[in-house]
Amino acid sequence: MLAPAIGGSVGNAVTQLARAMGAKHTISSTTNHTKSEQAKALGFNEVIATSVEKLGDGVRRITGGYGADIVIDGVGGEVLSEALGALAFDGSLTTARFCGVCGMDRGAPAN
Repeated sequence: MLAPAIGGSVGNAVTQLARAMGAKHTISSTTNHTKSEQAKALGFNEVIATSVEKLGDGVRRITGGYGADIVIDGVGGEVLSEALGALAFDGSLTTARFCGVCGMDRGAPAN
């Protein structure tokens, strides 16, 4: 399970549920190395430093090339685009933030 960008309420809540349901990998990302320990304290067992490694590359490294079965995105924009590259074949992605993807402005239809 991937929930990019630690510190967000969506990712933190989802991680707690995923861990309780037996998720093998709970993965997040950060651009700030100092937040890695914070993420692990919140229940993520893997943290990708996106200042060093692309999100998709990190997820595939952690999962042995498989990718994330589930991606829960609470950020949107560029992070959502990168999260798509981390998704396993036939995986599921849910986002709570669609605005800003592909140049869409706030309030633009998402369908």
